Amino acid sequence: MVSGQADAAALNFQVGASMAAALHPGKLTPPALMFTEVPDAVAVRKGENADVLALVNRGMAAIRADGTWQKINDRWTGR
Repeated sequence: MVSGQADAAALNFQVGASMAAALHPGKLTPPALMFTEVPDAVAVRKGENADVLALVNRGMAAIRADGTWQKINDRWTGR
């Protein structure tokens, strides 16, 4: 893309944005949104590992509440 041999590249959003910013700062424009946004999830077998699921839920709530999640997301998306 930087050498003019391609018009676009489809990469993992976070890794692609991070690599582009590190290797070619200011030369590539990432999209504002991912092509397909798919939420991640943690699943456990019904009736098992409720403590693990509760721990993950508490942890996610805590890092969203204090802004840590947004800082991590911004770093990985090159913002």
